[in-house]
Amino acid sequence: SYNCKQESNDERKSMHYFDHVFESEINQAIKLTEEAYENMLYKEVVKHGFFQLLNSRDNYREFCSGIEKMNISLIKRFIEVQTLLLAPICPHVCDYVYQLLYPNKSIMEAKWPTPGKIDQSLIDSCNYLINTVHYFRNRSKILTTQQNKKYNVAVIYVACNYPRWQIFVINQLKIFFKENLSFPDNKILSSYFKDRQEIDKKYAKKVMPFVTYCQQLVKEANNNINILDQHLSFNEYEILVHNQQYIQRSLKLDELEIKVIDEEDTININNLDDVIPGKPLIQFFSKSSIDESSSSSKLNKQ
Repeated sequence: SYNCKQESNDERKSMHYFDHVFESEINQAIKLTEEAYENMLYKEVVKHGFFQLLNSRDNYREFCSGIEKMNISLIKRFIEVQTLLLAPICPHVCDYVYQLLYPNKSIMEAKWPTPGKIDQSLIDSCNYLINTVHYFRNRSKILTTQQNKKYNVAVIYVACNYPRWQIFVINQLKIFFKENLSFPDNKILSSYFKDRQEIDKKYAKKVMPFVTYCQQLVKEANNNINILDQHLSFNEYEILVHNQQYIQRSLKLDELEIKVIDEEDTININNLDDVIPGKPLIQFFSKSSIDESSSSSKLNKQ
């Protein structure tokens, strides 16, 4: 069943973040499925037109299980688009579904769906949100199991910029890559970055893991080295703040705070140096332990 809001003439104006994400994903599915048909890649047709589009629908439904509700016109478009995308390889079932939407009409007379605007930044931001919440949820489960304690308060730390030593590493990697259209062997890179004055000794053990992370980013971007120039196509902090209620609901938290940090901050937290754009850090607390700590400090002052 779908938790939908009523149709209205002003639906476009009332569309929220998750509506726009789902709309872009539907449009992207049309484009990718059409390209797959043109190249006779039928496995890709099923991937984009069925599995990925269903996955987008499921994510949309989960996102809208709280205050936000699903857009009924968008759900109807999803059903119509997916039916049309799969009609060439599954005509009878698709025609049956199509006639549920449009009685006395056949899908054989329908036109191929026209894709609207695809906002890749919006899709990227939603994928980031999904992966980040999944990581946070796993962290919460591990801590709860290890310490046998329920955590209901959390603070998320976000970095808007790379620290100076990482910027140096990125710039050098770009130079290496552009010379040979590939990265040198890791032994060469390790030797090159060893004892560099641009890298504080306290970060020495973090250099090669960061190099590996950068290499993975480039590989996932089909060897596009420019991915290191602007790792994120969206404002990470704004996405987390805008979807704070969803994050809080997903992690079953009573309170959630989101903070931006930079390398000048002196916050004493384990692994804070690992926070980089796209990889936030979350710290969980138990509200009862915070209250006890607060009460204890007050007693000590008296």
